[in-house]
Amino acid sequence: MTKSEAKMQSSFLTVRMLQLVCFVLFSLVSVLISYFFNYTQPNPYIDEQFHIPQAAKFCKGNFFEWDHKITTLPGLYLFSIGIFKPIGLLLKYDICTVNILRSTNLICAIFNFYLIYEILKVKNISKDGIDQMSLFKILLSALNISTFPVLYFFSFLYYTDALSTSMVLLMYALNLQSKYQLSAAMGFFAVMVRQTNIIWVFYIATEIVLSDLEVFFEKMSKKNAFSKGSYLKVSQAMIKQLISRGTHKKVIGFAMVMFLFVLFIMLNQGIVVGDRSSHKPVVHVPQMFYFATFCLFFSLPYALRSLESFSKLLFSIDRSFILLLWAVAFYYIIQHNTLVHPFTLADNRHYTFYIWKRLYENIPYFRYLMIPVYVFSFYHLMRNCTFKYFFLFTTCVFLNLVPQLLLELRYFIMPFILYRLHFNINSLKWWELALEFSFNSLINIVTIYIFFTKKFYWEDSADIQRIMW
Repeated sequence: MTKSEAKMQSSFLTVRMLQLVCFVLFSLVSVLISYFFNYTQPNPYIDEQFHIPQAAKFCKGNFFEWDHKITTLPGLYLFSIGIFKPIGLLLKYDICTVNILRSTNLICAIFNFYLIYEILKVKNISKDGIDQMSLFKILLSALNISTFPVLYFFSFLYYTDALSTSMVLLMYALNLQSKYQLSAAMGFFAVMVRQTNIIWVFYIATEIVLSDLEVFFEKMSKKNAFSKGSYLKVSQAMIKQLISRGTHKKVIGFAMVMFLFVLFIMLNQGIVVGDRSSHKPVVHVPQMFYFATFCLFFSLPYALRSLESFSKLLFSIDRSFILLLWAVAFYYIIQHNTLVHPFTLADNRHYTFYIWKRLYENIPYFRYLMIPVYVFSFYHLMRNCTFKYFFLFTTCVFLNLVPQLLLELRYFIMPFILYRLHFNINSLKWWELALEFSFNSLINIVTIYIFFTKKFYWEDSADIQRIMW
């Protein structure tokens, strides 16, 4: 073995050792936090009051008894039973306790760390491989995304978020490994956990098609074929390109999932199962503004570079005029399309209640004062994406969020993670990654501390109420 080979092997072992240490520490800390969650809040809380009794029915084999207040498909309960029921039968132990059901999401949180690391590694590897420093950055990025506060918090309660994220990430990871049919199967399971994940099935399928057409568009642009040839000839050439690359074979599984979903909507007469009164589809465009601001907030360590380039745009007449048009459009949308769900105004157990009450309602014209922040937030989103990805991503986020009346931060989890996964590892600085980890850790500590210690009661209930995302 040469010195260079020995050095490479030593570096590889160092990275592997650090991976193992991070994985073990993340798992141990998560298990410890889970213990304190169960100790502090031993009874089902908020949505758990529906999910846990429903899972208990499934445990007993009552698969056709359904709580109509639950609006998602039964993927979460089937997953929990599939994991814990065989263990329960073997040990002759009741597995449908609050603690054990919550551990479903703890398992998902640990699995998500692994999936995120693998996705980042595949996305950032080049033909020449990947160097040690990049692997370290990937590892720290994976840790940062895994501790993303909104998702991490719900890893300790029996909600659909952690499992939903796992299924979408697994679908994405398998797609990157060119295991398209398995990826589509995971897309089906993702929809079984949460119906809106059909958007991310569509996203993956569209990304496959666009990737296969990328070389085609480059060739056509060089030949100036779009101006010389007819649209019919270009379309025929495009179809030939897709067939030659076997694109139809790659996306057939995703197409089947989408077809089954359309069939489900027709039979169910809507996307929601159970009670639809609180989940009627609307057109709520400001959701995009809230999401963009959410992304800016949770990627603040990376916003400085965006701020520098954004300030230069303000001194460019042409580009500043475009920003002004954005601001005018945002003003019009805010004035005519700001909607508020009754839950946002009534439920003081969520941070959105305090954000809306103390800022949007209490401060005159606050919603308009936020327009410069919204403009910068969208610019920050665009700056961290290629045009192709930004267009596809924003289309999917629009389809996912705009029909929702309720301002619910959990709805932003999957779009934010997909956005963060597209950051170029080589462009990230060590201090930015370290600051992101510190920022996430601080928010996690504060929000978990508030949940554990801030207790209050409602007049019509003897149950302890707590504040959460």
